[in-house]
Amino acid sequence: MWTLRRFERLILVAALVSAGACGDDTTSGRGADAEGPRVANLRDSGISIGDAAGGSGGVRADTDATAGGGRPTGGDAAPTPSGDAGPQPGGPDANVQACALNVSPAPGAARPTDIVWFIDASPSMRDEIETVTANLNAFAARIGGAGIDYRVVIVGPDRQIYPQRDAQEFFPICVPPPLSAQAACPDVNSERYLHVRTPLHSREALAVGLSALPDYRAFLRPGASTHVVVVTDDDERASNPDANEFDAAFAPVAPSYKLHSVVDLIGYVNSCAFDGTCSCGERRGQVYIDLSERTGGLVQSICEPDWSPIFAALEQSVVDAARIPCAYSIPTPPQGVELRPDRLNVSLTDAAGAETELFQVDGEAGCAADPLGWYYDDPAAPTQVRLCPGACGEREGSVQITFGCVVRKR
Repeated sequence: MWTLRRFERLILVAALVSAGACGDDTTSGRGADAEGPRVANLRDSGISIGDAAGGSGGVRADTDATAGGGRPTGGDAAPTPSGDAGPQPGGPDANVQACALNVSPAPGAARPTDIVWFIDASPSMRDEIETVTANLNAFAARIGGAGIDYRVVIVGPDRQIYPQRDAQEFFPICVPPPLSAQAACPDVNSERYLHVRTPLHSREALAVGLSALPDYRAFLRPGASTHVVVVTDDDERASNPDANEFDAAFAPVAPSYKLHSVVDLIGYVNSCAFDGTCSCGERRGQVYIDLSERTGGLVQSICEPDWSPIFAALEQSVVDAARIPCAYSIPTPPQGVELRPDRLNVSLTDAAGAETELFQVDGEAGCAADPLGWYYDDPAAPTQVRLCPGACGEREGSVQITFGCVVRKR
């Protein structure tokens, strides 16, 4: 279980307000221009949004709809806001009535996390592969114990010989349960685990990782914190993707991914006994190190006899990157209630309690100009509210999302 000291509770409330409160508010400054009319921030009525992308946050309705405006059952009737007379007889909104739904706060949750391992399975990597497979379940369990919804992908072989690569041999990778669905080799994919069974030898981790992307892309979740871990005792071949090329191809799939390098930090030195100045591998993993530095990932030495610090560092990086989800599923409202995507407020409260309004930007590209913005996954038919990188991920705080609504009458 995660604690409040590690993650702030994340409460998302989408307030369903009366038809009068859904009217234009031209006094909201930048919000009026950037995201259209805003809604009154009525936090005593609403529905809750799921805790993360794909989450199912409940919709609990205790509705007492009355004509001409309303409040939750038991309250006094709310006056119609000045300048908005509400639905007019015979007008286009004549069937709009007030609505009031009790708040059902969504529980705090960590951002979903997808971890993709590119593993060099050349024969020289036998000991390292055994170390990874022996520790991967415990690593995943500790992440799960921190409250993180995780998935694990392995890109690497599950057999020794591949017909298309008959000149090379591979060390088979086989992860035991509970990640694997069965205690057998080859391992078996599960709800949290996907093994992309492809030959991956020295000097081709990035090339194979990209070529296999169609096989695991659907397993990666929009809005998840994505970590790529390269494990190799060599460097990428010069004719393969470099740091810039890989980033350009992978970032559209996982915009805020980090690449972590567990690689040779020194490189082979002829006639040198290993004493801390020599390497256990072939080449310094410079391409992978460059990509780790570019994406804010870790760089660890594959030559360490004890990998406990390596797994501990990876675990901490994964946990730290999961503090605030970046995507929130729009819930299905009760029957007869229609959410108004054009009437949306989003605010961020930081760890010190200071609240900041977030404003709509023009899609993901708009985040470059406003890193604290938000946007819909599909403006024409939105299913998610997505935050720009500056408003989520590696920061502490909570987010509140507030929708306007109308109740449709026959």
